[in-house]
Amino acid sequence: MTIRIKAKITGDKELEKKFNDRSRVKEPIAKYLDFFSRSVANEAKENSPVDTGFLQGSWAAEVQTNRNPMTATVSSAIFYAPILEFSGYTPRASGVIPFLRPAVDTVLTKLNNMNKSLGKEIEKEYKKK
Repeated sequence: MTIRIKAKITGDKELEKKFNDRSRVKEPIAKYLDFFSRSVANEAKENSPVDTGFLQGSWAAEVQTNRNPMTATVSSAIFYAPILEFSGYTPRASGVIPFLRPAVDTVLTKLNNMNKSLGKEIEKEYKKK
């Protein structure tokens, strides 16, 4: 059993119409999704409880740019990750439980700056002739 969260960019079709070229939009969005997913995975690692270190070391981030819409996935293949995340277990000194949801919340608070950065990169691409 795995625990997984996905992020999806919407509105890319409208951008494609403006650019008349999907490849010019794809790179800035892929960078954005990569940064987002790696940030969430790193936060989840920091928040994960540590007894053996398996859970903490199991977080992975993956971006699929060959799909429309592009997706970013953060996951752990450790079978007890969802049990700890969703059990309502009281936090202990070795880690925060839950750990993935707070990781997403932390990264979402940083999204405003990331959105501005993505907008600037797309604007830069749009101005290229």
